[in-house]
Formats: sequence, structure tokens, C-alpha cells
Amino acid sequence: MRPPFATLLQTFAVSVATVLGTGILGLPVALHASGLRPFLALFVFNLISQIGVIAATTEILHLAFRASAPHHYQPLDPHAQSHAPSLHSLASRFISVAFFRTVFSFLVLLHFLFILSTYALAGPQAYVALFPILATVPIQLIQTVFVLVSALLIISADTRLLPSVTLATIAKALLLTVLVSLTLARSLTIREPVHDDWRLPVLIDPLLMGTMALSGVVNLMPVTFHKSIDSLPPTDATVDRQFVAAYRNATVIGIIVCFLLNIAWAIAVLFSVPQSSSSSAVAHATRALVRAVKPCATLQEAYDQGQIATIPLVKVLQCRKDSLDSVISFIVNLFIVVSITVSFLVMSMGMKHYLDGQAREKAESPQDYDYARGFRYLVCFGIVLGTALANPHGLFRIMEGVTTLALNIEAGLFMLFMLYVARSDDGGEHSLLSPLAASFVYLFVGFYFLTVVCVDSFFYLPRTILRQS
Repeated sequence: MRPPFATLLQTFAVSVATVLGTGILGLPVALHASGLRPFLALFVFNLISQIGVIAATTEILHLAFRASAPHHYQPLDPHAQSHAPSLHSLASRFISVAFFRTVFSFLVLLHFLFILSTYALAGPQAYVALFPILATVPIQLIQTVFVLVSALLIISADTRLLPSVTLATIAKALLLTVLVSLTLARSLTIREPVHDDWRLPVLIDPLLMGTMALSGVVNLMPVTFHKSIDSLPPTDATVDRQFVAAYRNATVIGIIVCFLLNIAWAIAVLFSVPQSSSSSAVAHATRALVRAVKPCATLQEAYDQGQIATIPLVKVLQCRKDSLDSVISFIVNLFIVVSITVSFLVMSMGMKHYLDGQAREKAESPQDYDYARGFRYLVCFGIVLGTALANPHGLFRIMEGVTTLALNIEAGLFMLFMLYVARSDDGGEHSLLSPLAASFVYLFVGFYFLTVVCVDSFFYLPRTILRQS
């Protein structure tokens, strides 16, 4: 049977909340050299690959659940061994070599810790921008309160927060839709020309930023899968193909919505803000405008200064004496506050689910389980808070590339390996993917993520390290 509609909506919302972070605001800046068409081509390949990863992860979760649970799922005591798989239990089941299991665990925790540290740093700054009265409060105090309150909410309420997260995600998606619509409307009057560049060195940034803009959902899928199973009535808790397909489709729809919003936002900004000073000069000469050739702001300047796309966008609107600049600034600040808060809660939920899986495997009694997971919470959230308080600017830029690399290795390579092992163990009896579909996932998704990992390792990271040194 299908999960209840409310549960599917929560699955959709968690997917959107995971993927649709503040990264979308910086995406157009990465297109300052490539333009629109090269990005769109790469982004379509990215979408297909991400859908393939979702299909693979769904299959792994389904086969792991069938192998460890009876056909009718019964909710268990929190201290008992859960039948619903976690990322940790998936690695324990399908990665037989201890060294590679350790590498997988390191990659998962690295992703969670860095993303949460980034949100812990940016969240309080966003609150200060939205509520100027907070400027009198030390930023370190705001960071501490933000992390501690969020951590306590997740530790105490966990997935019971999902209905609230769903509503907040819908709110932030609506805010982004309003922002994109307003910017698109203005871009039709500005109509900056977009210059495309298909040279391989120029494609590095749109490839990596585009991949990062749609990634991360795989680390939250065990949480939503677990929640979907728990939503079934005990009298008819059959986890069949219809159930798993509905769950997978809800996750995929979330990714597609994020895909469309990213494209709309990129188009709106590229048609409003010059890519560079030279492209703007050509445009002004072509139109024979009687005004200074030097633009108010460009995407290239924003890229060099590490700014999000809304900063040059607001500058352009201010130069045009457009009253929309203050409206866009307010919507951006409100979106960032809502987005960071929701994303921090969702990613904390994913990390907690992973840490619980680790603690449950080692614990021999309920007391051991409580002590083990409490210690893990303290260490991990302590690292998040400590990193945010230290605020290592140069290290954050490098860690961004390292974390993207870690997530791509985990989602694009480790998950494919676990899919192969899971299907081999099952013998194809309960597989959702046909042999042809599985072959496509192995080849296409594997090739895409292997390419991204190589580009990140041999081009992006060395370039970033040299710039920060």
C-alpha cells in the first residue's frame, strides 16, 4: 500500500529542504564565464544522475529492509534494534571491507559536520541582517544560542518536527518563487545579453556548482524512509513495490522542483546582471546608450569577492533607481533566515539518524545506547559550534570543495557499489529496477560522478588552495 499523503508530502518537503539551501543564491555567480546554455546542458545531465542516485538509494533501502524485517513492519521500542535501515547499517551490511566502511563513515560525517558548520556561521548573520536590533548582541552568543536551541529541538523531538519542517519548507519555496518571479519580471526590461563559452576550463565551475545545487538528499533518505514505514497502520503495514515506488517518486519530484527553481533563478540573474565588464561594454556600445560603460556590478566581480548573486543584482537595481531593490533585499534576507533554519534542522535530523545507527549497533543495553548516542551528539554538535565560533574564512572555502568531493564519492560511487551488492544478494527477486535500468544507473551515474570527482580533485581543489595560500 502507499504511504499516507501527509507522509509523502513530508518526504517531498525534506528533499526540497535538503537541496534548496542558500546555495541557489550563489549559483548564477558561478556562470559568469560559461553563460546559460553550457550550464543548462550540464545541469540536465546532473538531474538525470541525481534521479539515478535516488533510484539506487531507494532500492538499497528497500532490499535492506526486506532482509532485516518481517513482511509486516511493527514499530519497535527506541532502544531496540530498528528494522528500518540507517546509513550506518547500510554500510555495515553491504560494505564488507572494514577500511572502506570507515572511509564511508568519514565521508558521511564530514558532509554533515561541514554543512552544519556553514549554517551555524551564516544563520546568525542572516538573523542580524533581518533584525538589526540583534547587531548589539555579540555574534558568538547568537551562534551559540542558534546551535544549542536547534540541537536540543532535534534531540528531543526528532522526526516529530517534520510537520513543522514541511510547512516551513513550503514557505521558503514560496519566498524563492516570489523572488524569482520579481527578478524575471525586471530582467525582461533590462535584458542583459548572455555570452556562452563552451571551453572546458570554463565549464568547471558550472559543473561543480550545479552538482552541489542538487546533491545531499541521499543522506536524508534513510530518515524519510524510516518515517514512511512508521506511518503505516500496524494492521496493514505491508512494504510492497507500490509503497517504495510512491516514496521514490515523492523524493524525485522534490529534486525536479529544485531543478526548475535553480534554472529560473539563473536565467533571471543572467538577464539582469552583466557577466563581466567587457560583456557589459559590448552591450552598451551595441545599444548606443549615452551613459558610462562601466557597469554598477558584474557576476565576475561577485565571484572574485565570494558574494551571492543577490548582491550584484541589488546594486544593478539601485543604479537603475528601481524601487524593487529594497523589496528584493528584504525577501532575500527573509528567505536566507527561513532556509538556513530549516536546512540546519533537517541536516541535524539526518546526522542524528546516522549517529543513532552507530550507537544502536554497539550498545548492549538501553543505558549503553543512551550514553553512546549522547556522547556522539555532544562531540558532533560541539565540533559544529566550535568551527562556527572559530570562523576560519580561508579554510571554509577549501572545506567547501572537500565536502563536495566527499558527498560525490559517497553518493555517486559508494551507493552504486552498495546497489550492486544488494541486488546480488537479493538475486533480483525483489528488485525494483530492471536489469536494463540498473545497467544505466551503473554506467551513466557512475561516469558522471567519476568525472565530477576527478574535476574536483585535480582542478577545483588545487586552484582553491592556491588562491587561499
